[in-house]
Amino acid sequence: GSSTTVNKWIYVDVDITLNEGETLAFGMPNDTVEWGYLSTKTSPYLFRSSNTNWSSVNNASILFDVVMAEEIVFEMTDEYGLASVRSESALPYATSDFPESAIASGNDVSFVTPPYAYLNTELFSGKSITRLGIPVKRVAALDDAQTFTLAVVKKNTHPYQVVATHVLTLPVDQLGDSTTVNKWIYVDLDITLAEDETLAFGGANDTVVWGWKQGASDAYKFRNVNNNTNSGIFFDVTTVSVYTYAEYLDELAAEEARREEERLQKEREAALAAILSGKKISILGDSISTFKGYSNNTSYNSTIGGNAVYYSGSNYITSVSETWWMQTIDRTDMSLLVNNSWSGDCVTNRGGNRALQLHNNDGDTPDIIAVYLGVNDFRTKVTVENFATAYRKMIADMKAAYPDSEVYLFTLVYTTNVNSGVNPDDIVHFNSAIAATAAEYGCTLVDLYNDSGINKTNMSAYMGDGNLHPNYAGMDMITETFMAALMENYLPNE
Repeated sequence: GSSTTVNKWIYVDVDITLNEGETLAFGMPNDTVEWGYLSTKTSPYLFRSSNTNWSSVNNASILFDVVMAEEIVFEMTDEYGLASVRSESALPYATSDFPESAIASGNDVSFVTPPYAYLNTELFSGKSITRLGIPVKRVAALDDAQTFTLAVVKKNTHPYQVVATHVLTLPVDQLGDSTTVNKWIYVDLDITLAEDETLAFGGANDTVVWGWKQGASDAYKFRNVNNNTNSGIFFDVTTVSVYTYAEYLDELAAEEARREEERLQKEREAALAAILSGKKISILGDSISTFKGYSNNTSYNSTIGGNAVYYSGSNYITSVSETWWMQTIDRTDMSLLVNNSWSGDCVTNRGGNRALQLHNNDGDTPDIIAVYLGVNDFRTKVTVENFATAYRKMIADMKAAYPDSEVYLFTLVYTTNVNSGVNPDDIVHFNSAIAATAAEYGCTLVDLYNDSGINKTNMSAYMGDGNLHPNYAGMDMITETFMAALMENYLPNE
């Protein structure tokens, strides 16, 4: 930097190999670098100096970011070639993303029914579990009877199909001198999971109270026995897997390909944002596109104050940033002009009138209009003929009112939340009507039904209520499909 007062992490590339009986020690008396330490006693950063167990005496911790490459030793196994045993953390950043300070200030996990499993069901499948780190807030007593339940369950079963239950006893020597623990506690394990199994954490009768965090990155999101959540649970799980050398090479190639695709995707998104930056977008939708304070806010358009709202920040979607339309706005640097979405509304009811109220109070018109509307017509037994007529007129009137706007029409995802006498499979006919209207009026089709990845077999994983209203994972799928349509329009050769 530009000052001798640096105050930031500095990284140095090294190539040092340690023997089994060796470890690292940091700092020497003649160093010109002054580095910082933490004036709290925080496991796993406790240390000792050359003379004394300084950490214990002075309640201090040192923190270094050390990247290690484990030496891979291959042994001859069978006709398939060479094999290796690999030990790794399934969630390598769990302890840093949920440090002891967060455990102390975080929430108790007693808010929903246990057990809890990560949405990423592949984390532990087919692996052996050798150690578990638990973010313990409190225990009932300082004895060897403090229990935590770890279950092996079948993947993608709700409620969970439990294969085995392990009641773990916490090591009393790790607990400290208070029943208020607020630190990571580790238990050694020997559990092997089949490919169709994963782990679920916690039990109703546990004496251990552990922490969770409201709002979290995708890596930590989970579901309980009933629903997906937008919160995070943090466990430090050490897994062991055995794989052949050929599998190792395939894994390296796949990881390299994934990183390259991730890099290219970031480049494409940056290029798209450069094009769309500053453009104004308006939304026409039903409950799926609502959010309190946006789709009923008269500061955008004076006519939308009475719009019924489904998403209010407490059901499946806790923040407007998780909605499909705000995710798109954030990723493209566009701005919201008007969100005229009405929970429960139909194309054959108010949809046509609302389609003419997509400009703001200053008379600014949208550059882009996204229309995700029609599922309530379908589920309430409106005939496909009446729907097609009303949808076609709605888009014709919209195009006449906003001739310079690009219009994106969304097909409908599969749902079983339908009135008596409605066949869920018939939604394809409504989607055909939407596609025909898009072709007739020069609109871009955002084909959620075929391209989003949400379908009749996995619908419950993406819908907070199981069959209609998306949770954050479902919103992500909608966002990605819309982003792909925008990229196809603006970056067709990328």
